[in-house]
Amino acid sequence: RSGEDVQRGELLVRAGSILDARHVAILAASGIGTAPVRRPVRVALLSTGNELRDPGAQAGAGAVYDSNRWMLAALFDNPATALIDMGILPDEPDAIARRLRQAGESADLVISTGGVSVGEEDHLKAALVDAGGEIASWQMAVKPGKPLVIGRLGAAIYVGLPGNPLAAFIDYLLIARPVLRSLAGATPSPLRAQPAKAGFAWSRDPGRTEFFPAAVIGADGRGFPVLEKLGKGGSARLKPLIEADGFAAVAAERMEVSPGSDLDWYPFTSCFAL
Repeated sequence: RSGEDVQRGELLVRAGSILDARHVAILAASGIGTAPVRRPVRVALLSTGNELRDPGAQAGAGAVYDSNRWMLAALFDNPATALIDMGILPDEPDAIARRLRQAGESADLVISTGGVSVGEEDHLKAALVDAGGEIASWQMAVKPGKPLVIGRLGAAIYVGLPGNPLAAFIDYLLIARPVLRSLAGATPSPLRAQPAKAGFAWSRDPGRTEFFPAAVIGADGRGFPVLEKLGKGGSARLKPLIEADGFAAVAAERMEVSPGSDLDWYPFTSCFAL
């Protein structure tokens, strides 16, 4: 009947919504052929490291393939973003500063991977300043993912992720994803943990909130997922991600995890959505 689903004058889609098939359906059913939206957020991606090669290229001794830029391109592949691929940069401060300056002039959000720690070839922080940028923070108490640069580059927001892919993935979820949502005008929605239980025992050093790939191996009597920790640790390992159902985390002060212990659970079904 007329008005039994949507009343005349009723709000259909709230400002700040990331449009998907549900919104398209109700707009179309209401006879609305066009709707005002924001332009896509321009995201510039770049990797740093003399050792890096693009997949498909010849990799000699000491070289590794750049997985981070391709991983991030897949994570940012949605209608809310327009990607600008800035390629791989050598470990040369002047070259990095020039490319960062270019990225800041063309993008709303600049994401780099590598070069943000304290090694001899970690030039990102100095290059960002040379490019006219500002650093707001450069460490976060998480594992993996401690070295992280957050700042501004002209009118753009700059996020410098670690070079190891698992660390870069974690910091994307915690920092870059909420920043992108904000730039897109979306309703704030930080990554939220779900309750879960450990199906394993583990001793660890306290001090940082620690994330790790995990698989669901069952459910307890209350219906909470029971998780198994995957892999032997190490922020450069990608194979455990393929076998995982998501990330689990333990608080910074926890030293021991035993079967039945509480865990924070971030299933990939929610991590990948913007």
